[in-house]
Amino acid sequence: MSLALKINPIEIPELLHIIGCHLSIGDQKTCMLVSKIWFYLFRAYYWNHLYFNRNGVPNLDKYGHLVRSLTTFWADDHDLLAIAGSCHLVQRLELELGNAATEKGLERFTGNLPHIRDLIFRVPFTFEMKHLVAITRLKRIQTLQLGGGDGPLGTECDFMALLNALQECPLLASLRLNGIREAKHSSIAPEWHLPTKRPSEPPSTSTLSRWVRRLSIRNSKANPNTPSVVLKVKEPWRKFVCDTTIQIPAKIPEILQGHLPDATMIYPNLTRLHVKRFDTRCSTAPVGLMFRKAPHLKELHMDFASLTRAHTSECLVAITESCFQLQTLTIWGLDSDLETRSSIEQFFQQHRPDLRHFKLKWCMGLDYALELMPTVTVAALERVCFESSIRSHPALHRFMTRCSSLQYLTWTAEYTRPPLAPRDRTSLFLEPWACYETMRHVYQNRCIDDPESFEAFFGRLALMKRLVSFGISLDDIRRLIADHSASSASMERHGARYDLEHQDQHQPQDQPQDASEMAIQLSTQRPDYDVRHRARRDEDDIDEFLQNWNSFQSVQELTFSANYVSTAMRMMLSKQLDANEIRIIMKVFPRLRKIRYQGCVFPLDRNARELLEMQVERRISIVHTSQLPSLAL
Repeated sequence: MSLALKINPIEIPELLHIIGCHLSIGDQKTCMLVSKIWFYLFRAYYWNHLYFNRNGVPNLDKYGHLVRSLTTFWADDHDLLAIAGSCHLVQRLELELGNAATEKGLERFTGNLPHIRDLIFRVPFTFEMKHLVAITRLKRIQTLQLGGGDGPLGTECDFMALLNALQECPLLASLRLNGIREAKHSSIAPEWHLPTKRPSEPPSTSTLSRWVRRLSIRNSKANPNTPSVVLKVKEPWRKFVCDTTIQIPAKIPEILQGHLPDATMIYPNLTRLHVKRFDTRCSTAPVGLMFRKAPHLKELHMDFASLTRAHTSECLVAITESCFQLQTLTIWGLDSDLETRSSIEQFFQQHRPDLRHFKLKWCMGLDYALELMPTVTVAALERVCFESSIRSHPALHRFMTRCSSLQYLTWTAEYTRPPLAPRDRTSLFLEPWACYETMRHVYQNRCIDDPESFEAFFGRLALMKRLVSFGISLDDIRRLIADHSASSASMERHGARYDLEHQDQHQPQDQPQDASEMAIQLSTQRPDYDVRHRARRDEDDIDEFLQNWNSFQSVQELTFSANYVSTAMRMMLSKQLDANEIRIIMKVFPRLRKIRYQGCVFPLDRNARELLEMQVERRISIVHTSQLPSLAL
C-alpha cells in the first residue's frame, strides 16, 4: 500500500490549507485543539493577523514569529518594544501612535522590523520629524497610507519634508494621503535634539492600575538578549535578537534638511496615488511637485475640494505635463471658474491612450469638458462613472455617442435643471450610442425627471443586447412597471376594438346604394377611419414598447438603490415592492437570478418575499451589495 493511502484524509496539508483560509479566528482556535498535526498547521492562520492591545498578548514571545499582519492603536514605547522583540517578521502593519511614543521607541521599532511592506501610519495631531525619519528606515515598504483621525481638521504635516522622506523609499508603489493638512510653518530644523527628560506615563486612575498594566505586559514582552534555548533548537528562525544598540542620530538625515525637494529625483516605482482631504489653504508649498516626481502613475484618485484655486491649477498642469500613462482617473470636487478654466481645458484636451476607467464625483460645471476630450481617448474607455457631476442630459448623450468600448456606466444624482433647447432636444433622441454591443452593466439612480428623457434613456438601454447587470432606483422601476401595465391594458382594449370592427365589416348589405347615400356613408365613416388609423398607430407604439421590454432578457442581476427612512416623518421615502410588481419583474426579466439592494431597508414586502420563496423552478437570491460580488465584475 502506498504512503498516500495511509494518510488520513483530514490530515492532508493541502486540504487543511484550503479549510484554514476560510475559517474565523474562533474556528481556527477550535481546530488547534483537535490534534498535534492540526495544531501546527492551524496556528499559522490563527497568529497570522494580530490585534495588539495595551494589555499585552499572552504567548507573544513564543508565537510572535508567526504574525504577518499586525494592528495596534494608541501605542507607546512599551508596546513598540514588545512588538519589536517578538513580531520581527511582520509584513503588514497598521500603527496608530499615542502621545507618549518617543524617538527612542520609534527608532528601535523600525530598526527591528525590516520586512514591512504595507504600512498604515496614523498620528493624532502632527507628523513630526521623528515620524518621517521612521518612514525612511523602512526600505522595503511598497504601500504607504498616511493620515490621522476622521475629524474635519486632519493631521498637520510638512509637505516638503514628506516629499523628501519618500525619496528614501525606492520600492514605494502605492501612496495614500487621507486627511493631511499642510503645516503653516516648516517643521524642518537644522538640529534635532533629544528630549532631556522622558515623558511621563499615560494618565491612569491610580498607581495600582499602572503596576497591573506592567505585569500584564511582562507576559507579552520578550527578553531580547536571552532567547529560549528550546526555541533555538526547534525553530532556528527564533535566533533573531532585538537590536538595542541603535543610536538615535543627533541631526536630521541630509535628505530631510533641504526645504525644496529635487524635481529631478523621481519616484521610480510609484504607480498608484490616492489623495483625499488634502488641505493647502494655509500653505504656499508647490503641491504640483508631487505629480512631477511621479511620471509613472497609472492610477490617480485626486480630491480637489480642499485645494485652493492656485493649487488646483498647479496640480492640473503638473498632471498634464508629467503623467502620460494613466489608466484609472478619479476626480472629486473639481469646480470650474475663471481661475481654473484654462487649466481644466488643457487637462481634458490631452490624449491619454491608456485611460480605461474615468470617474467624476461632485464636480460642478464640467459639462463642456466632456466635449473637449479627444474621440480616440473616449473610444477606449471601458468604465465611466458620473456621480453628481453632469447637469445636462444632452452632454451625456453626446459623450456616449463616442464611447464605442464602454462596458460599465454609473450615473447617479442627476437632474435636468434648465429647459432643453430645441436643438438639444432633437439631438437627445436622434443620436445613437456607440456602446450597444459592448455594454454589460448600467446603474442609474435619481437621474431623469423629464418623461421624454426617461423614455429616451430606457429606449437606448433596450438596444443593449449584452446587458447583464442593471441598477435602478425603486421609483424608476415602479415607473417602468406602471408603463408596462398601462401598455398591456391598452393592448387588450385595442384587441377588443379590432374584433368589433372586424364583425362590422362582414355584415351583409341587401339594398343597393345610390350616390347620395354613398356620400353620406363616406362622411360618417371618416371618423371611424381616423379611429382605426389612431388605433393602428397606438398598436405600433405598444409593439415597439413590448419589443424594448423583451430586449431585457439577458439581464441576470438587478441592483436597487438605497431606500432611506425619514426620521422626521418616521416612514420610508419609497414604498417596498409588492407581489404584483415582483410578478411583472419576473416576467420582464426572464433570466433574473439575483437581486441586490443597498442601504438598511429591505426592498420587498412580506407578500413579495413569500412569493419568491414559493418559486421552486426559478430561484432568485436577494443579497446585500456588501455580501456577494456583482456578476458584472
